[in-house]
Amino acid sequence: MRGYSTVDPNDPDSLLSDFGDVIYYHAERLAPRLPNGLERDDLLNAGMVALIQAAGKFDPSRGVQFRTYADYRVRGAMIDEMRRADWMGTETRRRAHVLEDAFATLEQKHGRPAQAEEVANFLGVEQDEYFRLLNEVRGISLMSMEDLELPDGDLPGQDVADWLHRGRDSEAFEHLELDEVVEGLAAGLEELPQREKLVLALYYYEELTMKEVGEVLAITESRVSQLHTQAVLRLRGRLGWDAEGGDG
Repeated sequence: MRGYSTVDPNDPDSLLSDFGDVIYYHAERLAPRLPNGLERDDLLNAGMVALIQAAGKFDPSRGVQFRTYADYRVRGAMIDEMRRADWMGTETRRRAHVLEDAFATLEQKHGRPAQAEEVANFLGVEQDEYFRLLNEVRGISLMSMEDLELPDGDLPGQDVADWLHRGRDSEAFEHLELDEVVEGLAAGLEELPQREKLVLALYYYEELTMKEVGEVLAITESRVSQLHTQAVLRLRGRLGWDAEGGDG
């Protein structure tokens, strides 16, 4: 493989040959959260453009390997593509907020995680309809950098959950001053149902795709997506952020 200091933005074939796995990896991870109207190929295209742009902006003197730099630029570009597609429209945000509020209300009342049947009853819908709602809001993130009001041209479209697994010792973690966020999330994570906690651990910390998580847990990829969405809604409800981002 070519040295990291010699990446050439004018040689996309070599870039794809050496680092194309980064693009396919993130497209595979994000595909189950794709909104209607956006396809996996759209993510691949966004990732390729981001890879070329990363090669043009890469500065080896900063002591970071190009693969590391490209990794977060590519994923960020894919999430930005999802946002540009207006994947969380007004009605979807409203539904996410309704679900989020239902979890928060029930869990505050009972002092334990609310079950799917309880949430469905609270909303006055059948369980099938409840799961359909979960599928509709599956693209919701735990919290983005925009939610923290930390604009940074070098941090495109990142979800805070993806930064947390890097740990308190990471330079990025210190730069973003996420101590209070992590303390709140840590408390919320401890109170999640065991299976949802495991899904988050496998997806964010072990960096498995949702399909791989399903294989580990012997459940369908669709069920993994539902458990992921439930966990995110519980945490957002606990932390007080609504589905539009920012303080609720």
